[in-house]
Amino acid sequence: MSLLTYMPCTVGSQKVFQWFHALTTISVLFTWMSISIAYIRFHSALCHRNIDRSTLKFRSPFQPYTAWFSLMFFAMITVFNGFWTFPRSTKKFDANDFITTYIGIPIYADLYIFWKVFKKTRWVPSAEADIITGKAALDAANAHWQERRPKNLCEKIWFFIAWGWVLRVSVYVLANTLS
Repeated sequence: MSLLTYMPCTVGSQKVFQWFHALTTISVLFTWMSISIAYIRFHSALCHRNIDRSTLKFRSPFQPYTAWFSLMFFAMITVFNGFWTFPRSTKKFDANDFITTYIGIPIYADLYIFWKVFKKTRWVPSAEADIITGKAALDAANAHWQERRPKNLCEKIWFFIAWGWVLRVSVYVLANTLS
């Protein structure tokens, strides 16, 4: 990785910055898509085991729909991330820009396939996923967590903004879209 710092000497610092920007953007998008897939699979395992989400200590509203939405949203951004590289009336197609913008996709796929082959792992079906082992120890460790209550005016304002306002707006938007 440190050898990449010498690239501006031959190519130009603006071009190298674009390469790093493209790689980090794709990496972050794939990270969030992986998080969404992990939650969708976890929710599926909960459903197969007939475990109600209300029994979980931490849960977010509107799940698993928000996980599906974020997965589709980040996939769409990944596909259209390099839209600027395609030809149009004012610009010719530049293969170098296209490759540097989309190189993260085959890298991610290659690393995933390599890991599956090298470690001989398999995709665990939701019905077979072990989501119970270690739960008692985690519950005991989390027993000391108390529900936070605002102690002063600043915290009351913050709690209103972070929790109350966002939830009210989300419920309002959802209710208006369904009616």
